[in-house]
Amino acid sequence: MTTDMIRADDATDARMVESLVLRGDISGLGPQDRVRYYVQMCKQLGLNPSAQPFTFLRLNGKEVLYAGRGCTDQLARI
Repeated sequence: MTTDMIRADDATDARMVESLVLRGDISGLGPQDRVRYYVQMCKQLGLNPSAQPFTFLRLNGKEVLYAGRGCTDQLARI
């Protein structure tokens, strides 16, 4: 891995943190960042991402990751 790739990942992480934590909005994330965020959430919760546990929704002018029935069913089994 080159230092340019490391810096790019750091910049991506900073954008994700800013968008998610400071604004509570994921609309500023690009497609790759959305996938990365989705998969990270699944890993943290022990969920199978291919079962589509989350949906991207726009609520109150912000785009958020919404836990659907697939999420609740998997969490109940855990």
